[in-house]
Amino acid sequence: MINPTEALRAEVAGLRTDVQALTSGLMLMLEVQETHGELLRELGEALGQEPDGPSPVAEALEALAAIGRDQTAAIERLSQRIVGATLRGVGSPAS
Repeated sequence: MINPTEALRAEVAGLRTDVQALTSGLMLMLEVQETHGELLRELGEALGQEPDGPSPVAEALEALAAIGRDQTAAIERLSQRIVGATLRGVGSPAS
């Protein structure tokens, strides 16, 4: 027979993990938005300049693409954690 106290502790631990995964996802989304905003600002500034060498627009776009790839990979990893947390949340209760 399952000890109700231990079952409750396990449920609370699972909820903590779920909340941590969701919090990480929200923090990552904020970081992505901040990074994109900064890069868009720099891109806007670069569009108003006459280049003396390599195009600052091309460099800004390359930086945006690289950061986008890195953040997409991080979001995909986090999504897998969130899906796992969600599945635990809708799974059948311990008997």
